[in-house]
Amino acid sequence: MVKFRNLLSKSKASKKEDTENKKIKPIEGSRFNFKNLVPEEEKQPKSPQSSPNVQFKDIYPQLDKKLPPAVPPIENKEIDNKRSYTIEHLSPKVEKSRSLLYEEAVKYLRQVLEFVRRRRKFPLVSGFKIIHRMLETQLPYDPLFVYAMHQDHPDEYVVYHSVNVSIFAVKMAQYLKFSKQNQLEIGMAGLLHDVGMGLISNDILFKDGQLSKKELSMLRELPVYSYKILKTAAPQYPYLAESAYQIYERIDGSGYPNGLHGNEISEYAQIIGLVNVYEALIHSRPQREKFLHFNAVKEIMKKNKKGFQRKYLKALLNIFSIFPLSSYVRLNSGAIGKVVETYPDYPMKPKVKIVYDSQNQEVLGERILDLSKESLLHIVDAVSEEEIH
Repeated sequence: MVKFRNLLSKSKASKKEDTENKKIKPIEGSRFNFKNLVPEEEKQPKSPQSSPNVQFKDIYPQLDKKLPPAVPPIENKEIDNKRSYTIEHLSPKVEKSRSLLYEEAVKYLRQVLEFVRRRRKFPLVSGFKIIHRMLETQLPYDPLFVYAMHQDHPDEYVVYHSVNVSIFAVKMAQYLKFSKQNQLEIGMAGLLHDVGMGLISNDILFKDGQLSKKELSMLRELPVYSYKILKTAAPQYPYLAESAYQIYERIDGSGYPNGLHGNEISEYAQIIGLVNVYEALIHSRPQREKFLHFNAVKEIMKKNKKGFQRKYLKALLNIFSIFPLSSYVRLNSGAIGKVVETYPDYPMKPKVKIVYDSQNQEVLGERILDLSKESLLHIVDAVSEEEIH
């Protein structure tokens, strides 16, 4: 059984220590000013030893060598309105605005991957503007966050994954009280962390069976591909390349490509690496079904606990909750409820809206239960959306 007790400590001393121990500082000269986009001379991140001076020609095939499409055909998808992700007490105007921003981020990522596939540099300004707009509106329950938690597009996971990771990374940065500049940087780093996917064939990315050793080896080159691309495309923002290169590293030395330990891994990469794992688990992949959010947390605690700092695991539990907003749960009475509010101090006792009673009859009226105030009722299991719909 997975124990969350130690990670859920909420003492003020712990909060203060976590905040004071943050080591990320704005990189000198890296501030993104929309009025002045002239890159400045900056300190470059530690690069792969085998490629200190990387050019696009070093990683892209010759232009006369035709590549298979590395991403699915571009489609104009919209938010899945068949599912109910409406947030209580949020104006339709705000919800629509955030929905459009999510779609805009998806469209931008499609464009970036297409540019990479065609061996062309991609625009950075549009991406920074999207992250900047993410930060403009800070809501207790942001629709962007809800979409990232519940939208599932296995046929285009390469795009949606990076958008979701970006949103999750920003949430983590806000919880850890990063400056607005650092929030902007980690959001952009999350958005572009897997740009190397544009160099990997669909045959590997969307294979529904077990990958061969050769295919796995190619996938493990992803952080190197992403590093080289970002070092060339965004030299004025070295943290982008550094983060992409390190997100698969783990503080216990079990990661790759270099088996780095502890603080050898940048703080951005440690945070993005954690939410990268969580995002992948809660969404479908060609080889497997998605995990329920509760089971995803247990999986991380079981297999990755030593790979991430305690303060980041604690932040993950507090932000995403064991039973997150808009997820479904079964009570000990047999009733099924939809989570409408969460409490960091009581992760197992959210506020729920009952959708099916104990007799499995749909509840038409509004029946809200605050489990933190209920002595007899409690959650016994998580319920998938498929079971509900």
